[in-house]
Amino acid sequence: MLHRITHKQFLDWKEFDRTSPIGDIHGDWRAASICAAFTNVILASRGVKKRVKVSDFMLEFGDAKDYMAPRQTWQEQKMIGQMIALAFTEPRRKKDDNG
Repeated sequence: MLHRITHKQFLDWKEFDRTSPIGDIHGDWRAASICAAFTNVILASRGVKKRVKVSDFMLEFGDAKDYMAPRQTWQEQKMIGQMIALAFTEPRRKKDDNG
């Protein structure tokens, strides 16, 4: 963002924030509805009868301590990182090397 804005630009941003706050819940619902629609199209094309709801794609924010708690030990994270590194550094085999 600019270091300085004009007074008119400030008032414009203030009015925009009043009418459609940045990060409003409506944007989350729009994004979730698009995700649900695409997922349901894919499920239907594969013959799956189950359908997803828009609420299945809504982000849920809880207490900070709930999502800040580590879910993996550092050793598990290190192992996953090593596996990813190995997958991207392992030389690819040619078709004739398969036997």
